[in-house]
Amino acid sequence: MDAPEAREQIDILDRILSRAELPVKLSPFPFVVWGIAAAIMNCVVQLVVSEKSPPALLFVAAAALATAVISMILWVRQLQGADRRTLIDRQMAIAFNLAWIVALIAQAGAFHIFSQWAQAAIWSVMYGGALLFAGALVRSRIVFGGGVILLASVVAANFALGIAGFVLALGDLLGMAGAGVLLYTGRR
Repeated sequence: MDAPEAREQIDILDRILSRAELPVKLSPFPFVVWGIAAAIMNCVVQLVVSEKSPPALLFVAAAALATAVISMILWVRQLQGADRRTLIDRQMAIAFNLAWIVALIAQAGAFHIFSQWAQAAIWSVMYGGALLFAGALVRSRIVFGGGVILLASVVAANFALGIAGFVLALGDLLGMAGAGVLLYTGRR
């Protein structure tokens, strides 16, 4: 290999490495969707449990959940049509899907053990853990902080049982949706 060819190879390698050092950009969409949906569900359940609203209001919680699920299905389909998905995208999807599956199994399979607010807290703990993992993985203080807020809301709800649903909802809004909003504003 002569000197000009070696320089060309080094230039190619330099371009590849410079692209690899680009910062990872997480999509804010799932954070905002799930944060708002979880907050709505927790607030509705709090209102029904405290008998401030009729049980028929639970339809709003079901609608929020259905809207979030449909939104995520459409979002994932849109991602599949993208030219490329990064390793981080795949790892994030795995982390959040595993959190969702574990929380669903714990809620559906152990509802006698995890009663009332423990079921909502399970979701906050699982998503808080997923956010901690994701934040550490992509070195995002925003996402890591969102995980801390979600976990702190579980601890705070434990000491505010009369308004536990509202405390968990606040954790969802600040920790999950708030992280999404900050991610979105950071992109601009």
